[in-house]
Amino acid sequence: MFIKSYMVIFFIFLVIGTMISVSANNWFTVWLGLEINLMSMIPIMINKLSQPLSEASIKYFITQALASVILIISTVNNMFMNNMINLEMMNLLIIISLLMKSGMAPFHFWFPQVIMNMNWLQSLILFTWQKIAPLILISSSLSYSLIWASALSAMVGAISGLNQTILKLMLTFSSISHSGWMVMACSMNFKLWFLYFSVYSFLIISIINIVWNKYIKINEINFINNSTQFKMSWSSLILSLGGLPPMIGFLSKMMVINKIMFYSLFFVMSFLIFSSLISLYWYLRMIYSSLMIFSKNMKSIFYVNKSQMSLMLWVSTSMNITSPTLLFILT
Repeated sequence: MFIKSYMVIFFIFLVIGTMISVSANNWFTVWLGLEINLMSMIPIMINKLSQPLSEASIKYFITQALASVILIISTVNNMFMNNMINLEMMNLLIIISLLMKSGMAPFHFWFPQVIMNMNWLQSLILFTWQKIAPLILISSSLSYSLIWASALSAMVGAISGLNQTILKLMLTFSSISHSGWMVMACSMNFKLWFLYFSVYSFLIISIINIVWNKYIKINEINFINNSTQFKMSWSSLILSLGGLPPMIGFLSKMMVINKIMFYSLFFVMSFLIFSSLISLYWYLRMIYSSLMIFSKNMKSIFYVNKSQMSLMLWVSTSMNITSPTLLFILT
């Protein structure tokens, strides 16, 4: 997929908006950066005229605009309130607005609907870059409700993915579940969040690289490519995203769990681990048919070029070699 030249300007402002938000020292500047980010994302979403993209952009704009209104009203009220109860209420509204912007539970209902109407490049931006500013801002609030929002998002994302058969929706609910882990990581240690986010982004980019511009159900994965190398690479990526040891996805989750144990948040840790087990069930369902079918005569209805295949092989190899080494060093 080729990016039009004028779209580069919107990508630049998308990055600038996020940078303004995460580096701001007051909520008004945060709101300004988020608005720049929003106004840059809308043209990227409607890069061509079509009903699905128009519907997705309208839903995205309404949701983000509502969250921005809640954010700016809450921050303005915080400036003039001295009552501790009212301050707690306003802080809670700030967290709600940021949860809406990041697509975390229980304000995630717009997220799957928007993703289903967008292409893979736009979905990738929402899965990764668009989560940076809200997640960092949420974790800076230091509210106890943040812990429950993290556990709820991880659990809702895991449970909602159980009855899905479309790959894009499964990755969407996986993103919601991983957002809960990232919020906990960022609230405890920024470097830990950066590691988790980097690993997640690396895995999701590699997966989307395989299914680029394809509308795929999980029972159609075998038709992308029927080679054993592809199946091993695909399985490694999915299992690593699910956090199965000794993949690198397990390493990032293990480090978050160790940090949670340090703060003695065992109840939240049990929620996160249980959600990860549920997610792993439908991750295994995604690769089950790929591992069971080894026929060399099956006709391929899609095509994967050599560069994509070499990337998948490199990713799967690096995950299986690098993650045990890192695990040994860090422990």
